[in-house]
Amino acid sequence: MARKKIKEKKVEDYNSEDELFYVGINEPSEIRKNLLLSSKTILTSLKKYEQIKNLRKQKAEYIIQLSSNMREITTLMNKLKSNLPNAKIRHLDIKPTKQEPEQKKSEEPKKMVKFASEIEKLEREIAMVEQKLKNIA
Repeated sequence: MARKKIKEKKVEDYNSEDELFYVGINEPSEIRKNLLLSSKTILTSLKKYEQIKNLRKQKAEYIIQLSSNMREITTLMNKLKSNLPNAKIRHLDIKPTKQEPEQKKSEEPKKMVKFASEIEKLEREIAMVEQKLKNIA
């Protein structure tokens, strides 16, 4: 099987003025706007990625520091145990008074009211945003 020679085009052939043509772009301002928005989202994504990298680095440093602190605490606890005399510890039974449960009951409804009011605030804000969106459209 014989191979055919493929004619190679030279750079001069592509640069000839006879083959030049232009393409019109409909709504160039919209395309420019879309490109700028895309660039903005890419840049914000890169910024968030850098923040995540920094957080991961900090997390690794904190984990190393925590592990060294834990090792130090265990060695100190072992030293303390070895220096203390052996003795049995008696547990004291402390009975809760009746006033404590009553105070807890009065605090719980207040928390529920705060939680409900925050939900209502958020619902109002959502409604305001939806109204603004309707006005724009």
